[in-house]
Amino acid sequence: MRHTLIISAFISLTMGINKHDFHVSIADLYLKDDTIQVAIKIFTHDLEETLKETTGNAVFLDNTSDKAAAFKAIKNYCEPRLTIANASIKYELTWVGHEYEDDVTWIYAYAIREPESSFLSVKNTLLQHGHHPQHNMVHLNNGYEIESKICTTEKPEVRFSLN
Repeated sequence: MRHTLIISAFISLTMGINKHDFHVSIADLYLKDDTIQVAIKIFTHDLEETLKETTGNAVFLDNTSDKAAAFKAIKNYCEPRLTIANASIKYELTWVGHEYEDDVTWIYAYAIREPESSFLSVKNTLLQHGHHPQHNMVHLNNGYEIESKICTTEKPEVRFSLN
């Protein structure tokens, strides 16, 4: 009887292994002089699934033979879904690359910023396309401290004071 319960519990756990209800990404923003450096960590399976939905084609991020096409799909997806601004302008992000590491994909970008700005606004709607709850952590590292906030479907934009 005990073995039956253990096997039943194992089957229940493994049946849902590809389907999970909680989705998260992490965006690390580093303020360096007049730049904002961005490193986004996202689960590869979630990103591949989303890219397939948005492009209509399967995109495999661990496949190094078509890395340029994969990066183009990533850039086209991320560009309208991650915005960084101050009080007067939206910063233009330059997307520089991505890399696959185990079950996560790292995506890199940077922007030239106005160093005198007193606040930073970040809107992150990555993977927030309606069929599952998504939490996008944003960590801001200004060289002295790290402040963290969460973007959700209900509240996709966060603000950081730079004073």
